[in-house]
Amino acid sequence: MKICFLVFAHHQPIILRRLLRNIAWNNADVVIHIDRRTDIRIFGAIARSNIHVMPKRRRIYWAGWSQIFGTIDGLEYALKVSDADYFTFLAGTDFPLRNRAAISSFLQEKWPANFLNYYPLVPGIWGYGLIKTYRRNDLKGRFVNPRTPLDDPALAAWRRIGARAVTGLEGFLNSHFGPRDSSFIKLYHGSSRWCLNRQTVEYVVSYFRSPESRMLRRFLKTCANADEIFIQTTVLNSPFRDQCIEFDQMEADEIFARSRPPLPDEKRVYMHYIDWSTERENPAIVVDHDFPALKESGKFFACKFLDDRSLPLIDRIERELIGDEEN
Repeated sequence: MKICFLVFAHHQPIILRRLLRNIAWNNADVVIHIDRRTDIRIFGAIARSNIHVMPKRRRIYWAGWSQIFGTIDGLEYALKVSDADYFTFLAGTDFPLRNRAAISSFLQEKWPANFLNYYPLVPGIWGYGLIKTYRRNDLKGRFVNPRTPLDDPALAAWRRIGARAVTGLEGFLNSHFGPRDSSFIKLYHGSSRWCLNRQTVEYVVSYFRSPESRMLRRFLKTCANADEIFIQTTVLNSPFRDQCIEFDQMEADEIFARSRPPLPDEKRVYMHYIDWSTERENPAIVVDHDFPALKESGKFFACKFLDDRSLPLIDRIERELIGDEEN
């Protein structure tokens, strides 16, 4: 079972190198997108025969349409350079909890299952607000998260003005053109951490590039968290929904028809351990005392690891969970 890992990174170079050391197996490929706003030199020389750094780099903004544009670019590139059976999305702050043999054998056993968190986007749940209001997160991100120094007071002031202007634009759109009509398709939301088989990935890329997706693309360009909506919506409105673990078409139809209450949370079928405890970061930054929970989780990956806080934990994961395994 061959896997291609699609990794998006913009910081934490030490974690990224440790991640690559543990997923760039001989029978695996890695495709890496480095945010265009990041100085790529901080990561050093990471490319090799099965580690492909995408030549086309985009500016990726949190919760913006740029996220899905970059993801589709990455999947399209990955399909060209890899003959993998499965494609798995990872952030540059993720890390495996199991070794190659465990991950490969699990996917071999489950083939052709897709691992895709989801819940129907209907009134009564938090995510409904993502699609019912106009959001311009890519435009706002140019001002509120520039990833460049703010030593110049004048530049910092202009960025604050720009952010307020975008917020004002969103307010104008929502006052004069909302609420938005999303009845043209059944919309789903879920985590961006997914693992999809090759045929499903080929369908997602083809659909994105086709005229059939034009209305959905136009709609999501002015929504928040498009990367957590487009993939779920595309797959779960396609024949490949039947390959998605725990997807229940009858349940989903009843939720959209309002004859069944909304799901209280997304169906979490992904292969990740993520701590969403309200008393910690969002999500929690995992450190050494999280090791027992990671070990007992039965998951294959975890997030979120940082260079300055998580290296002792990674040492322990490599020593006690992954072990010395030949590539």
